[in-house]
Amino acid sequence: MNMRRILTLIFTSCVILSCASHRQVHSDLKQADAIMFQHPDSALAILQGISPNELITQEERAYHALLLSQALDRNGIIVKNDSIITPALDYYRNHGSQDLKLRNCYYAATIAENAGDTEAAMEWLARGEAHIPQANDLYHAGHIYLMKSRLYKDQYDYSAALDNDLKSSSYFKENQYLPKYALSQISLADDYLHMDNLAAAGEALDVLVPYWNDLSINVKANYFETRIDVAAAANDTLYVTALKDSCFSQISNRALRPWLAISYAYSSSGMLDSALYVLGEYSRYFPESLDSDYYTRLAEVYEKQGDYTSSVAMLKKANEADKKFIKEVMNSDTRFMEERYRTQLEQLRQRHLITTLISLFVGLLLIGWIVIYFIRRAWKKTQFSLNNLSSQYETLQKERDALWEAHQKSDMMNEETRKVVTERLALLDKVLLGHITSNPADSKAANEGIGKLLQNKDEFINSTAISFAASHPKFVDFLKQHNLTRWEIGYCCLFLMGMYSKDIEPHFSKAASNTYNSTIRNKLGLSLNGQKLKTYLLETCKNLESES
Repeated sequence: MNMRRILTLIFTSCVILSCASHRQVHSDLKQADAIMFQHPDSALAILQGISPNELITQEERAYHALLLSQALDRNGIIVKNDSIITPALDYYRNHGSQDLKLRNCYYAATIAENAGDTEAAMEWLARGEAHIPQANDLYHAGHIYLMKSRLYKDQYDYSAALDNDLKSSSYFKENQYLPKYALSQISLADDYLHMDNLAAAGEALDVLVPYWNDLSINVKANYFETRIDVAAAANDTLYVTALKDSCFSQISNRALRPWLAISYAYSSSGMLDSALYVLGEYSRYFPESLDSDYYTRLAEVYEKQGDYTSSVAMLKKANEADKKFIKEVMNSDTRFMEERYRTQLEQLRQRHLITTLISLFVGLLLIGWIVIYFIRRAWKKTQFSLNNLSSQYETLQKERDALWEAHQKSDMMNEETRKVVTERLALLDKVLLGHITSNPADSKAANEGIGKLLQNKDEFINSTAISFAASHPKFVDFLKQHNLTRWEIGYCCLFLMGMYSKDIEPHFSKAASNTYNSTIRNKLGLSLNGQKLKTYLLETCKNLESES
């Protein structure tokens, strides 16, 4: 017994500890999400401290994978494979809120871009864009469009880039997130620059001037690079030089300075040695970014120095870089991925619409069939009620005629019979009048008369027997010959009035009705499973009346 108690205690403790641990994991995930923007390093530490074994449900594993992918990105850690985010990719495809689906698509696109798979990145961005109208996450909505712009720029499609930068800027402005709003404005200016709209490019950059003191060094470096390029395109040499000097004074970190743009400033002012030095700094800090622009700038400086051999060599490298890049662009489906995904999405929507219309059509047919069924049923019921009312009216009319004929011989009746017959005639006149007119007062008078008559069941049954003795004497005599009491005779007369057992039962208990039926059947010599009592009484009355 003690051992059983110990085992029970151990099991209960394990369950309690498990539940407490699960609640702690859920709380940790929520905390990491809450501090992601202000303290991404702390968020990453929390997420890395959660063991995979502590993530019980598929939803928790997906949420953890998404937050971990986000935390790594926020901390500048480049992830090039989707092994970390896979649980989120699987889960949020069909589950989760629109905000989480949107965020999932963005970080899946980030990982794909890091891996150099721009086609997959664009497809994930297109998927994410589809969630934006139903989502409230302005921050990641802005990021979706900012990354799309960057991918379009790589394809030299500055018109598409401009469209996405405008959307990105709008979302970041509404989100009031200055760092990304500033970058989207700089990207917007770059789009206008490449589309030769220098005025619009300048205006896009001017928007950031009031926020200058709040901008980070990185954003300021990007600003100077684009502003110098815009001034250079306008051949404003003095402004280029002023911007170069301002850049040196405000961007102290040499690795962040826009060396390529600064090289133009030196080159345009004739400081060729300084231009070459600056281009050397660029190749030092950005060895992976030696593209056509870099070699073209070198060629221009060498040409101005009269070193045509070096200039031609640099132009060849620029040409080779262009060919390589153009080949990559031509072989890439990046620019078509968004359109392809939208086409697929439209096809899915059309198929869904067709399925919905077919389901709606089938549903309407089913509803129509049900409506028709109930209308026909109601019509049949109405017809039956009308036929039943007509039959009841004919029965009442015959009953009244029979009573009236008996009343004509009232001098042969005793006082009790005469009184009952007179009252029944008066009531039948009210009922018949209420039946054939639409006057509510006539129907009310008839119902009140019937209600008053039915207040005393025994009196009603006895009075029925008396009235039928006057209107159907042979039938009543027949019942008397079989030793039926006056009450039992009145009960039988209810069937002649057109009533069924189901109509009689509400006035008595079902058990009492069965007892009366059984007693009367025995006295009349009817077997329990033989002819219905009502049918027998109607046929007997009809036969007796036809003999007269």
